[in-house]
Amino acid sequence: MKNLLVISAALVSTLGVVSIAPALANADDSESKHAAAGSRPGDIAGRWEGTDPLDGGQATRTFTRNDDGKISLIGGDTHITLCGGGDDGTYSFSDGVVRGHKMASDNFIVQCLPQPGASVRLLARYKMISSDQMVETLTRADTNVEVTEVILTKMSR
Repeated sequence: MKNLLVISAALVSTLGVVSIAPALANADDSESKHAAAGSRPGDIAGRWEGTDPLDGGQATRTFTRNDDGKISLIGGDTHITLCGGGDDGTYSFSDGVVRGHKMASDNFIVQCLPQPGASVRLLARYKMISSDQMVETLTRADTNVEVTEVILTKMSR
């Protein structure tokens, strides 16, 4: 009888762990929700593209790793709403910090080329969805209002 109790307890313990494992795997943890197998912080370097749902513009981003370990970006868009709707402008930052499957920059600069010296500073947040997709969320630094959220797909390394 004593052996039966030990075996029963072991089965309950094992089955209990097995039965809650899927629940833990499906928990709505934002870190695990956006992080997929195979996506590593180093995977961010390369050329990424997506469509901005705000205005339908084609967003292009190129990320490189700096000597200090931070990430730099240079990019553009076929339609830049923040520059009065024109298509002449660039995006850049050099202070991207990677933590796990996320990256952030508080100095995402939109430089409006038709208006020399006109620029807008945004806060940029990135979440890896998989090794070749991430979500870019841009928020105005002066008002903390979200500007847009773009799903970017990796085009090259």
